[in-house]
Amino acid sequence: MVRLPTQHGSAHRSGPPTTTVSMSSRLTLRRHRDIPAFLSAALRLRRLFRDAQGGVTLDLSAQPLRRTFWTFSVWADDQSLNAYVSDASHVDVMKRFRARMADSSFDRSEQSSLAPSASLPDSSRSKRRSTSPTTSSARRSTKPDTKSPHDR
Repeated sequence: MVRLPTQHGSAHRSGPPTTTVSMSSRLTLRRHRDIPAFLSAALRLRRLFRDAQGGVTLDLSAQPLRRTFWTFSVWADDQSLNAYVSDASHVDVMKRFRARMADSSFDRSEQSSLAPSASLPDSSRSKRRSTSPTTSSARRSTKPDTKSPHDR
């Protein structure tokens, strides 16, 4: 597993907000040959995050030999998350790689009223959620024929 250092966003520099929204994703490419282009695009989006309004932290992990990437981002609010996702640079990457994905899943959660000593949501916990079966309404998979382990 390769994990890049946490990227801090604009909202982190002003102190972590008391309410946060987190988004985790698991993205699996169809072919190994798409890994360099995907990683390059992911790094460009990581740089974009640095100045994104309301961005707190962003983690990027990968298992290149398995063609799998994970992201975990924390935001000050839904509006900031939605603005980043709908930014032209992010939309372009989503469009370019949509057909190259074997599978992708997303999990959104919210944490309220962080105590001053409390930590931000844990990316490793979120990554485990992204890889285990769940019935949460906040979780989406773009692979329509995905069966749960119970159906196999």
